[in-house]
Order: sequence, then C-alpha cells, then structure tokens
Amino acid sequence: MRYNRQYKDIYKIAQTILFFLEHDMQYFGRVKLMKLLFYADKYHLEKYKKTIFNTPYTKLRHGPVPESTNALLGDALSLRQNIGYSLEYEEEAKIINHYLEIKTKLLSNNNKMYHFQANDNIRYDKDFLSISEIEILENVVDEFKTMNTEDISELSHKTRAWKSVDMRQPISLYNMVDNMEDRKFINYLYKEKTSFGDNFGMYKVEQ
Repeated sequence: MRYNRQYKDIYKIAQTILFFLEHDMQYFGRVKLMKLLFYADKYHLEKYKKTIFNTPYTKLRHGPVPESTNALLGDALSLRQNIGYSLEYEEEAKIINHYLEIKTKLLSNNNKMYHFQANDNIRYDKDFLSISEIEILENVVDEFKTMNTEDISELSHKTRAWKSVDMRQPISLYNMVDNMEDRKFINYLYKEKTSFGDNFGMYKVEQ
C-alpha cells in the first residue's frame, strides 16, 4: 500500500494495534483497545505535552473512548464484510483492513467481542512511530498486558479525565492529565496558540 500522509494518524493506529499484537496483549478486544489508546495518549501528554493519536476522547460507560477511532474500526469491519451502506471513514477503513483483519464474536449478552489479527506478511513497522511514542506504548504494554477488560475499564473510571465531565461529553486536554502544573501548562499553550502538534484544535480549553 502506498503511504498517504493525509492519513498518517490512521497508519499510526494500525501500527499501534500491530505493536500490541506482537507484544501478546491479553484480553485484546475493542473495549480494551480503547482504554490502551487512552492511557497511551494520557501518558504521552503528561510526559511530552502532546498526544499520540490526534483524536479527542468522550466519556462513555466503559471509560474514555476516542469515538472517531471506535467508529473507524466499525467501518473497517463493515467494509470487510461488504456491507453496502455508506461508510463515514471508508478510505481510512481501507488502510486499517490492509494491515489487519477484524473479526467479531457474539457474546451471550448480545454484545460483540472484537478480535484483531495481522494480515498475512504484515508486521509492526516502527518507522510509523516516534521514539517517544514507542517508549510510551512499551510502558502501556508493561502495565496493562495481563489486565482484563473489566479491570482496565474500572481503572479508567478513577482518572480525572473520566470524572471531569458528564456522560457522553468530550474530555479536554486539560483534564487528560492529573498533575496541576501539567494542566496549567497545557492550558497556557492552548490559549497562546503555541505550536503543540496537530491535535490541539480538536480539544476544548478550560476557562
């Protein structure tokens, strides 16, 4: 597949899933993936003052969720299953499907369990991620590799990010981090419109 810089964040999501697969992440379905992305962004923001995946988070029942990424994975599955209706993220879904096969299993409560698998001859490529991003992803693997979905969801409910807003409301960058000094600095950068990566405009600022 020819690289298209317009979709650099989509390649990064695909490579992150491959990274987790190569590190034998356990209980690795869609819900846990959403929490892993959240913690990766949170930790990278706290240490390096910018997120990895360039997507805002929303408070949902199982914890903070990057809703556009969540929808993208649904579109990738629909595209692979050749469902005929229009997809919001069709071009992005094609990139995901180039690298990954997404399967689902219907659970007893009628929810779907997602299963991720690398396509044939596809491996994680570190060139899509920066040194700092790889460092944080390795930390996320070390912390959450064996944690089940329920426990990581419950843990995310203890974060300032999840506590700071009502259900289905967006989470600000300010509330993604727990340290007050970090929050003040992030808010300052936003208000001063200082260069902060591509993701800054998608988050609300705290007044």
